[in-house]
Amino acid sequence: MAGATPSWVDYLASLQWDGDDGAGRRELSAEDALSLALKGDLTAEEAVSLSLPGELNSADELLPLGIRIGLTAEELLLVQLLAYFDRRGEDPELRQWMDVKRAPGSPFFLFMMKASAKSAQVSWWKKKKFHFSPERPGYTAALRIARLGADGLHLEQAGEDGQPGALCYHIDGGYLTLRRPKGVVFNEGSDVPQTEVALIRRLPRGDGISITSRVRGLGVRLGDILFMLPCCAATVALSFEEKSFTVPTGFTEEPLYARVGLNFVDITVPIENLIKKLYSMYEQEEQGNKATLQQLQNKGDHQDRAELMYCREDEERERGELERQRKEQEKEKLENLQRRRAERNKYKEMRKEVKRMIGNFKLGAKIDEGFLQQESTGNSVFRIFELDEGTGSGAVSKTQRE
Repeated sequence: MAGATPSWVDYLASLQWDGDDGAGRRELSAEDALSLALKGDLTAEEAVSLSLPGELNSADELLPLGIRIGLTAEELLLVQLLAYFDRRGEDPELRQWMDVKRAPGSPFFLFMMKASAKSAQVSWWKKKKFHFSPERPGYTAALRIARLGADGLHLEQAGEDGQPGALCYHIDGGYLTLRRPKGVVFNEGSDVPQTEVALIRRLPRGDGISITSRVRGLGVRLGDILFMLPCCAATVALSFEEKSFTVPTGFTEEPLYARVGLNFVDITVPIENLIKKLYSMYEQEEQGNKATLQQLQNKGDHQDRAELMYCREDEERERGELERQRKEQEKEKLENLQRRRAERNKYKEMRKEVKRMIGNFKLGAKIDEGFLQQESTGNSVFRIFELDEGTGSGAVSKTQRE
């Protein structure tokens, strides 16, 4: 961009201003403020605040300024994202939609990136929601998205009938610990320096890929949808339609590059090319797995047969051992049953013998009692007889009375 100097980051670090009264503020020309915004160093509100009085009065003036100074198409798209859809500072409407405890406000269309692994076609799924609900565990934040208008230049609300659209994202804390220098590269046949601005990686479960920003305020375009990743490590996800497809474990990451000084990247073609590459890797892995399985199935050498026979013999031994244990257990149960029956019969005989002995004892006691009674009666008669013989008349008179 004309008029931009290479030391804006150092210059920005030297800026000191009071947000309330503007005292001590270092002011920039409108072009310089816009240049810093395109590099991700300033938001639209900060660019307006730092510009010279009268040059930029609101974010709405950024697009006319960009057209007037001859920005490229990508730069103009990024300017619109900054001016109308980048709400890093304040977005009450989006915040109310995300807060489930508050009464529903304006509904949003929640978008989700989808792709077919076979055809490498990317599409956008959307659903109207009155409250925010994450599409994927952990992706609990949301950002506004825009749709490219029919003229191919102006941006509009992504939802239907002018309603706003949103996309889930999260901050990848693991990525923050794995930062590395971005460096500068040159495409073959081009002298325009490029730097790494984002990273595509495999999702942990392999059901999709993620796009993680490496810079602050990265404008991203995928098809006719545009959005801004607000900070470094901000991550969005793309899922695959085919449930049977998983991203090969051999894929680790792939960088995305943008022109130095412009935090904007169109990922439509890179994503489609990457999906073709991933599906090719997936088919190669599947063919390799099938070939390995076929080799194992067709392998008939002596070692495999011996192992198979050994396994069968081992199974036979195990079955024989189990059968022997079962028979021993049944035999032991039968012996225990017979022993208990013999003991019960023995106890029955003993009880019968005891009862018989008790019966005999009672019978003998009765016989002895009768004999004693008989003997006692005989002695009494004998004494009476003796008395009668001794008295004579007394005996006769008694007999007579009787």
